[in-house]
Amino acid sequence: MAKITVKKIIGGIPVVIGPEFEKKLDFIYRVALKLAEKKSLLPLQELWMEEWNITEEDCDRVYNILMLLNSRDEIVTYEIFEDEIHKQGCDLKQSIRVTGVLYADGDARIQEIIDGWAYIPAPLKKMVKRVRGE
Repeated sequence: MAKITVKKIIGGIPVVIGPEFEKKLDFIYRVALKLAEKKSLLPLQELWMEEWNITEEDCDRVYNILMLLNSRDEIVTYEIFEDEIHKQGCDLKQSIRVTGVLYADGDARIQEIIDGWAYIPAPLKKMVKRVRGE
């Protein structure tokens, strides 16, 4: 089996590193994220966006879905949100994470929608509790 190398530019110098070193760098990065979270060095939404590779486009997509549902003359439940996510062909697990990021961002409309849900999936409930400091 051939050894795979990855070229990185570190301090303006191209460096060839192997897969084991790449794994170590990834581990160090994840530890740094956890430390930043524990010490509140970055806002939760920024940490979560990094941790789960959430893009601004992901946030815009879920935000637009929530605002579309909120503009209708009915109460927005989690079930309605989940149905709309499926209709649009989006990944539900990632959409729930994005919803937590939007909640952490502090938009009162998003928080009001989510706080009004009778059922909140466990991963999102954990995120909401973290934002509230519970």
